[in-house]
Amino acid sequence: IMAETSMRHMFAGGNTALGFFSYYDYIIDWEKAKGIYILKGGPGVGKSTFIKEVGMEMIKRGYEVEYFHCSSDSDSLDGVAVPKLKAAVIDGTSPHIIDPKYPGVVDKIINLGDFWNLEGLKKDKENILEKRKEIKKYFDRAYRYLKSAGLLYEDIEFFYSCALNSSKAVKIAEELIEDLFGSKKTSEKEGRQRYLFASAI
Repeated sequence: IMAETSMRHMFAGGNTALGFFSYYDYIIDWEKAKGIYILKGGPGVGKSTFIKEVGMEMIKRGYEVEYFHCSSDSDSLDGVAVPKLKAAVIDGTSPHIIDPKYPGVVDKIINLGDFWNLEGLKKDKENILEKRKEIKKYFDRAYRYLKSAGLLYEDIEFFYSCALNSSKAVKIAEELIEDLFGSKKTSEKEGRQRYLFASAI
């Protein structure tokens, strides 16, 4: 039985007012990683299914896993990391194109495109080209809306900041830090900052 506590669910990319924004470099610490497997291949080759299977197997073996969902389809996975093993499997295709940083030493490419049914794809060539154009059209339109929403958000944020009592906000922040960390000493070791999205549009 898989315990929900064995899993964390996040987004490494987001559809934003700036277009697609990637935090894929934060899925795992590349310099300390023991194995990063980058999946290549077009839509529908089974990257998400492959990632899901790896995650489920790791949970069965007792490891905690971090699932990274696709920002355009939250049911689809773009990556899985196993922190204890310092390993990850990541979708390295568009729009979050990832190439090896330390080829053969840390990261390896798995090309699922090697398993395409080329004859079947050729038969549907015109339909595939048409669908790709249609998808691009809708994505472009969505990004224009998000860009407009971003400008409105900036305007609202400006007016809220004018009404903010900064000294009171600082006091509340200090109280919260004290409540969370108490009398814990500051570590001499510098921490690693990690940026990810908790949700996605």
